[in-house]
Amino acid sequence: MTSFQSRLGESEGIAEELAESQRAISIAEFFEKNKHMLGFDSEARALVTAVKEAVDNSLDATEEAGILPDIYVEIEDLGDYYRLVVEDNGPGITREQIPKVFGKLLYGSRFHKREQSLTPDQRVLVKREDEIETVPVGVLCDAYLPEEGEATRPIAGDIEVPSFDRTTHEMSWEPMTHAIRHETDGQVYRITTEKGRSVEVTGDHCLFTLTKTGETREVEASELEPGDTVLTPQSLPSPGETTETVNLLNDITPEQLDGRRLYVYGFERETLERLRTGEKVRKRPTPDSDRKRTYYRYDGVDVLKDSLETNYLEGGYLPAETVLELGWEDRAADCTFRTSQVGGEETSIPVSVPLSSAFVKLVADYISEGHVGERQVGFTFGSHETELVEATEAAVATVGGGTTTVDRDRNSTRVKAFESPLSLCFEQVCSDGAGNKQIPDFVFEAKPEHQEEFIAALYQGDGSDSHPSDELSHTTTSETLARQLSVLWNMQGVLASTEVAENSHGYADEPSTEYRTKVYGDDVALSNVFETEREAGEQGLSPILSPDCCWVPVSGPV
Repeated sequence: MTSFQSRLGESEGIAEELAESQRAISIAEFFEKNKHMLGFDSEARALVTAVKEAVDNSLDATEEAGILPDIYVEIEDLGDYYRLVVEDNGPGITREQIPKVFGKLLYGSRFHKREQSLTPDQRVLVKREDEIETVPVGVLCDAYLPEEGEATRPIAGDIEVPSFDRTTHEMSWEPMTHAIRHETDGQVYRITTEKGRSVEVTGDHCLFTLTKTGETREVEASELEPGDTVLTPQSLPSPGETTETVNLLNDITPEQLDGRRLYVYGFERETLERLRTGEKVRKRPTPDSDRKRTYYRYDGVDVLKDSLETNYLEGGYLPAETVLELGWEDRAADCTFRTSQVGGEETSIPVSVPLSSAFVKLVADYISEGHVGERQVGFTFGSHETELVEATEAAVATVGGGTTTVDRDRNSTRVKAFESPLSLCFEQVCSDGAGNKQIPDFVFEAKPEHQEEFIAALYQGDGSDSHPSDELSHTTTSETLARQLSVLWNMQGVLASTEVAENSHGYADEPSTEYRTKVYGDDVALSNVFETEREAGEQGLSPILSPDCCWVPVSGPV
C-alpha cells in the first residue's frame, strides 16, 4: 500500500511517508472544503452552529473558571445577514483571539473534544489513491502531528474513510479532515458485540443506534447496556478502481535480496543509457578492497561502470536490488525476473503478475498452507488433498515458476516453488508463520469476483462447513488475518462474526489463541457471494448473511 508502503497489519514506515507528503492548508481553505462537516452548508444550519459553538465556548470558559454560567444570546435579523451577540461572565478572550473563534477554535471545539477518542492502537479502514488498508489510528495521526504533546492539525483530504450518512443510511468514502492527539483521564470502554468485534473508546465517544421507530440516533459508549444494538454497514463501499496486476517489485525489499542472484531483464537500452549521465566516482567496493573502482552515480545510486558497459547495456538487465535503489519499479513493470544459483537451473517469472483467479487462490493457499524457506516457497497439504496440490502446481505455472512435489511424513504432500520471487513477495505481503499471516493489500483492491474466489480458497484451506447449522468457519492463530477476513466479508455484503478461543490440543506446549471467523444465519438466500455448485462429498461454501447488527467504525478517524 503502495502509497503507504505497508501491508494490512503492518505500521512501520507509514508515518514517515505520510509526513513527507502532508500539506498544510489555511483555515479558509479548510472551511471551504468542509462546510458540510462544520455545520455551515446552509443558512439555517450555519446560524444554529454559530450559536451552539459560541455558547459551548462560554460554558467551557465558565467551567474552567469554576463559576456558574450567566450567558446572554441575541440574534438580530439585518436582512442580508444576522448579527449574533453572545455574552458570558467568564474570563473572556483576548482581542487577537476573536477572529479565530469560528476558525481554529471552531474545528477545535467541534472535533477536538477531549472525551471522544479511540485508543491509539485501534485500527481504522482508510483509502489513499484508491488503495485500501487498515492502520492504527495513532500511527495515522502521528504522521501529521508533532512528535509529542497534544495537537490538532487539518489534513488536505488525500485520505478517505468509510462514512455513514444518517439521512440516506448509505456508506461512502469521505475525506478525513484532520488529525488529533490528546491525553484523557476519562474511562476507556471496551465494547464487544455478539459477533466478536470489539473496539476501545472513551465514554463520550458516539456510536449509532436505532430508535423504536427505525431512526438513527447517536449514543455515547458509557450509556450502552448489555443487549443494546449498535449499527454497522451491511456492505462497505467499493474502493473505486480495481487492481489488474501486481508488480512484485513493489513488495520486495532490498534486505530480502541480500546474497541472492535475482536480475530484472527487459530494459530498453535507452533507459539504461541514462545511468551513464551520472557523475563518475572512484571508490573501494568494500572497506577491505585493495583498489578503487569507477562507478556512475545516478540519483544517488552507484552503478559499477564495468558492469554497466560490459553486461547491463548489452543484456538489457539490472540486478533487482539496483532497480529498487533507483526507484525504477514502474519502469520495470513489463520486465522479467531471472534467477540463477551455482549448480542450479535458471528460472523466469514476470515482474507484473495478473491479479487473476489462479493468483488469488495461490495467495490464499500460501496463507493457509504455505511457508517461506531460504530459497523457496512451500505449500504443505494433506496427502488426500490432491486437487489442491494440482491447483497449486498449475497456479505457480501460470506465473512462470517451476515446482517440485514430494510426499512427506504424517500423510502430507509439499509443493515447492524454487528460486521464485514469489517467495520474497509472499514473505513480505503475507508474512511468515501461522500467527503472523495477513491478507495483502492487493486482495482488497481486486475485482469482487476475485475477492470471492480468494475467500473460498482460504476457507478450503483452513475452514469447515458445518451442517445442519449452516455455518462456515475459518480458524487462524493470526488476529490480524481474522480481522482482515471480517472486513473482506463485509466488502461482499456479508457480516461475519469473530470468536476467540484457546486451543490446547496442538503440538505446542502452551495453549494457543485461535480466531474463528464465521458466517451463518437464516438469510442465506440474500447473499450471492458464492454461486459455485458443489458435488456430493466435496467441501462447500455457503453464502451467508447474518441478520444481526454490530459495531464497526463508521465515521472518520478523529
